[in-house]
This record gives sequence, C-alpha cells and structure tokens, in this order.
Amino acid sequence: MKRFSLGLLVLMVFFISCKQLGNTRDIGCVKVDSNGGIISLRLDNEIIPLTAYTMLAGCRQISEVYQDNLNEDKVLYTRFFEDSLGNRCSVTDQYTAIPNGLLWNVEIRGEGKAWTTPVETVLKYPICNETRCWTSWSDCLEDKWVDPLNPRTFQDKEYVYGGKDIWDTNTISLPLFSILEKSKNIGITLLESPADTILDMSLKTSVNGEVVFKRDNYKISNENSIRLQMHLVLHNAEWKGGVNYLVNNYPNFFEPKNKEVFNVAGGGAYSAWEGEIDIEKLRKMNFSFNWRAGFDFPYMGLFLPKVNSTTERWERFHQHGVKVGDGYSSAGEMESYMHRMREDGFHVLCYFNITEVGNHIVYPIPPRFAKKDEDLWRKPNDFVYYTDVKNALVKVDEENGDSPLYSNWEGCVVVDPADPFYKKHLLEQVERHINYLPSSSGFCIDRLDWLRYYNLKGDDQVSWKNNRHSRFLLLSWKEAMKELGTLMHQYNKVIFANVLYSRIDVMEYLDAIYDEYGQLPYSLNRSALLTLKKPLVAWTVSSDDFKPNPDDYFQRHLYLGAFLTVPYPGNDHTILPDESIETYYEDYGAMFSELKGRRWVLFPETFKLEEGDAKVNLFETDSTFVMPIVMGKSDDVIVALNRTLSDFTDCRLLYPEGRVQSIQPINNTEKLYFKIHLERKCALLIFNKCQ
Repeated sequence: MKRFSLGLLVLMVFFISCKQLGNTRDIGCVKVDSNGGIISLRLDNEIIPLTAYTMLAGCRQISEVYQDNLNEDKVLYTRFFEDSLGNRCSVTDQYTAIPNGLLWNVEIRGEGKAWTTPVETVLKYPICNETRCWTSWSDCLEDKWVDPLNPRTFQDKEYVYGGKDIWDTNTISLPLFSILEKSKNIGITLLESPADTILDMSLKTSVNGEVVFKRDNYKISNENSIRLQMHLVLHNAEWKGGVNYLVNNYPNFFEPKNKEVFNVAGGGAYSAWEGEIDIEKLRKMNFSFNWRAGFDFPYMGLFLPKVNSTTERWERFHQHGVKVGDGYSSAGEMESYMHRMREDGFHVLCYFNITEVGNHIVYPIPPRFAKKDEDLWRKPNDFVYYTDVKNALVKVDEENGDSPLYSNWEGCVVVDPADPFYKKHLLEQVERHINYLPSSSGFCIDRLDWLRYYNLKGDDQVSWKNNRHSRFLLLSWKEAMKELGTLMHQYNKVIFANVLYSRIDVMEYLDAIYDEYGQLPYSLNRSALLTLKKPLVAWTVSSDDFKPNPDDYFQRHLYLGAFLTVPYPGNDHTILPDESIETYYEDYGAMFSELKGRRWVLFPETFKLEEGDAKVNLFETDSTFVMPIVMGKSDDVIVALNRTLSDFTDCRLLYPEGRVQSIQPINNTEKLYFKIHLERKCALLIFNKCQ
C-alpha cells in the first residue's frame, strides 16, 4: 500500500478544510457534476447531453473532488491523481460563464520530482445522422485537392497540430473543433487559446462522437504549473462561427503587426536574377516581390557580416558549387539591387533563417583555421565550433555525443535561437540589415520545421522529453521573435516566413506566409487557415503543377485568397518563364490584383449560394468586398448577400482575361440577390465600399 507524502497530505488537508466537496452546479449554459466534469449544455429550452472533462492518461483519481464557489458565474473543482509509479499531482478545473459559452481553465501542479503523462481534454457528443463537424484539417485525397471549408461527418481520425513533418497530410493548424447541427442552426466549438504554452498536441475523433485533444511532454513537478485555457462557445451552424470567435479573441495571432505587408504581398518569386526584367508583363501577372535567393551571405546563419563599410566585400556562398556573379558581394551591392527593384515598383525580401547555421560543417570537430578571434566568422567550421555558437547547437539524442544535428541543406547544422549568444548574433544582423539595406522591405524567414524538435541541452521549465528537461524549439522561436519581430516592425519592415510547421502559435510576429510547398493541396489548405487576416503566397514548382486543368489551379488559389509564385527569370526550384503558362497568369492577373490587402469575412450568414453549383468565398479590403465564385459546375449561379453588407456604392463582375461587367442586385427586404453568369467556370464579384 502506497503512502501519501507529507506535501500531498498537507495540500489535501488544506482543500478539505477550506472547500466543500463537489456537487452538481449550473454555470451559465452548462451543468457541471460533482466530479467537476461538464454533463450537459443548455440552449434555450433544450438540454444537450454533451459531456467534457480533463483526464491524465494512465492515472487514477485518489481523492474526493473539492469545490470552491468563487461567485455565481465562476467555480473551481480540484482533484488529485496518481500514476502507476506513484507520481502525483493536483488538477483544478475552473469554469467561468461568458456570453454564449464557457471559459474553461485547467491548472496542473505536480508533487515531488518531475514526470510526464498526456494531458487530455475529452468531449463526447450524442451525434445523429445529420450531425456534421469541422476543424482546420488539411487532408486531401491522393494529392487531389479537397475543400477544407466543407464540414464532414464524424470519422475515426487523428490529426497532429502542426503536423508530424512537412509531408503529414493529417494536420490541423488551428486548435479547435466544431460540431454543427444545420437543422437547428446550432454550432458548438471547443477551442484552446493559441496563447497557451502548447507543446505536442493531437486531435482524435471517432465515429461515435468522441473528441480528444491530447497534449504530450509537459513537465509535471512542484517547480511549475501547467496552465491551459479553453473556450466552449455556441454559435450558428457554420464552420466560420468558431473561427470568428478565435480570431476576435486572439487578434495578435491573426492580424499582421505591420500593415505595410498588404502593399508588399502579391505574386512572388525566389530568384537570384539581377538582369533585365519585363516590367509590364510582370505587372500583368500580378508580380509584387522577390524573396532574394542570391545567397549573398557567406554561409547559413551569417546573412550580413560585420563589415567596416558598405563597400567591403566578402565571398558569398556557392550553392551546389555554383558561383553567382563574380562570387563576392557587399552591403552596397545588395542595396543597389533592391533600390532598382523599388524604382520599378517591386519589393525585395532578404533571406533569413534563425534555426540553421554554417555550410559543409565537419564532424569530428576539425582544427581551428583562424589565427585571430576576429576572423573566426570567415570560416563556417570556425564559427560553429570555436565561438559560443557551439553552445547553441541542438542536441536531440543522447547517443550522438557532441555531434551536431545536421540539416538536409548543404551541410548546415541546427541551432537553438533562444541561446543567449546566438540570439544576440541574430539581433545584431537585424540591426545591420536595417542600417545598410533601407530599400529592403523586410525578411522571409526559412525552415520553421525545426521548431518541432526538443533541445536536450536546454531547459524551458515546461517540457519533459526523454525523461529529462529540454527546450522545445517552438518556445525558443517565440522568445527570439519577440525581440527580432519587434525590432523589424519598429523600422517598418515586414516579416514573411516559410513556416513548414503549420500551427497558429508560430504566427504572432509574422506578417505573411510564403509557403514553399504551396503547390501541394494539403499544404495550401493549412497555410490558408493560418492567414485569414494576413497575406499568403504559394509556391509553384513548374508548369506540371497546373495539370490537368490550369483554370482549376488558379481558381483554387482565388477561392482561398492565396497569391501564386510568378514565372520569373532565375527562379530557384520554382516556376521559370514559360509562355504556355504565362498566358494563364496574364488572364488571371487582374483578378488576383483585387485580392491585394484581402482579409477573410468571417461574420456568420453573410452570403449563400442559392442556385447553381460553385465554390464561393468572401473577402474584404480597405475599399472593397471581393467574392470569388469559382470551379462552377453550372453556367449560371444566384448568390444571396446579407443586407448587413449592403453598404456599397456599386458592384461589378471581373472575369479571366480582364473583362469587366457591371451588375445590379435583385432587391429583397432581407437579402440582395445576384444572378451571375460564369466564364471559364468563374467570376469575381466586387463591391466598392461607401467611403
């Protein structure tokens, strides 16, 4: 028989003496039972037997439930748990009534040495044949695009928040799950705050209506508390209801810090080309910026060396051994190119990366090359092994000794951006970019896929990996970006990123996404749901990506509000000039230009496809509402617009090849109806806002 430790006994005695045993209680629209779990949801006169509770996997409850009635709208329930090894903790669920729902806070405090077990939020719902559900899924069918906005029936599926890797198609990018009853116009969403410290998390659903959010690798000890904040909210029976609540309550993750990004974003390129360009043709294709792929830097992680003047030159990196220009660069030459692009009406984003360093790094550790410390930066192996960068090298496996973790690009290695020395090194480079490159519009940061890893050399006081302390690199990203992002935005620079780890909590200091795998349907889907209020630009590798139907490819991007990579001279592993496909870019260029500055309209019941078969979405810009009607299976459709959006001066239709046609609505007391003829299966309905 196990004995309770003195610390746990003292804590339990405190709860017994200060709080009453649990009893059933109504809190706003929910009923909580004596064990501290939700047992029903009340909507008007209807009682829905929805249940929800907190579980610790592999643990048993070893106490009564202690209740603290803070006020009529806020109640605490505390329980004590133990696992099979005798590790113990307390779990407190705090429920607070809010308009149209419930705020649900969970706190877990350990007792004694550190341990871990999955922390689960379980919801069970009595589904029927008409019940549908929605989450931010990205999955598609054998590389065939599937509309991510469509609700589905409950399935036996498991989704990973952010994905196990780049290729994982069973991914969610927003931490929420919605249940939709169309016949009753009822929606119920369970979501977790993106401001929480979320480590590894998955969402598991079943055909019987059970939903489980499972969180792994939390450190449970008497040194720290695990705190989670969830919302259970009621809304109408649209997928947008829960998402709109999430966006409105956590705008820091959805709104760009620098609105200048709406001027920068548009058709993109990833090119080292500095020669002549066809300016008018690029404008017709909606080209807006080049993510500079010139590899002006000496090696990964040193993107602008500490030089004495803007004319001092250094040897630039030769990717695959290929020399660009004469093989050298300077801050002055970089600025000259960016200034020319600005004069042509285009923008340039500098390459940046905060998780990789060096090139052709050797292991075992080679002898030092530099004679003087001030020259250690000139050779990547010197910089990695003979400066304090060595302390930032990420360790993920105890068995690999002091070997670094290698990237799959040109022999560079992975670093922890929260390491004090390396973070200072990054911030110094940001300052040099600001001072030396005024014509640069900002950065595009590459390779966030490393943020999935745990650095066993670090300690974030939150994670527990391989039975030891560690530092989750996503938390390192957050720490570094708080300073780096603030500095960039202070000087009106924008920050794009090639995220590759698609979860909303990476987005707080990012202004836009440039998705290197955006040509893949599932990657496009997950990035689209991360950029509801920010620009998205998607990669296109070659003209093969448009097969079998180029119109469908362009219209899919219009529907999700995503700009495309434009055929551009010198594009690196993305689409090069090709007359056979450039015709399509010019045909759709004006339509994509109307998406400049777009944000998704998430208000409930704003529009409806009344007749016909097509995909319909709605965006707004500062001056317009823009409705893509795409991939039509009928020649004509009727769209109804809610009168709450009727404050516009005029409206028009825009078709491929740039044809414009005015249109007038059919008035109704509650809605405005538009009968629209489609050309090449699509049209863009544009409303000019009253100013």
